[in-house]
Amino acid sequence: MASETYQLLDDDLHQNTEAGTPVTAELAQLFEKTGYWAKILAVTNFLNAVMQMVFLVSITSSVQYAYYRGYTSDIWISLVVIAAMLAAAILSVFNGIYLWRYALNINQALLFDDSQEVTLSFSSLNKYFKMLGWMTILFMATTLVSFLYFLLKDTSRAF
Repeated sequence: MASETYQLLDDDLHQNTEAGTPVTAELAQLFEKTGYWAKILAVTNFLNAVMQMVFLVSITSSVQYAYYRGYTSDIWISLVVIAAMLAAAILSVFNGIYLWRYALNINQALLFDDSQEVTLSFSSLNKYFKMLGWMTILFMATTLVSFLYFLLKDTSRAF
């Protein structure tokens, strides 16, 4: 009985895969909304990258000034933060590109009923989520290194 049910489900799944899944009006509207918001998030990612680069220029000049004034004890933590922010800015640009591609491809897919464009759009969305995962790991690692540094720095003074 159970294997017969699995066989029926398997047959139904293959039939739907071969025939294609119809896009309902509700699904098309949801795709359109996600494309709209993907464009907005792509633009904000680009703006975020620009703001991070401006901040990096200012923080780098401050670190250089401190180094030339003789404040070298905490220079490496500043360099780690600068490197992490530079990586985050670069990843933010790529995230914006992937979201923009998703938005354009999903709109093209809806306009021309093209399943290949849907595949391309979700491929871009997949890359976006991978990049977002790497950015999250980078942020967590930078936070952990900074936390451990300041924790160890403060506890070394206690002894």
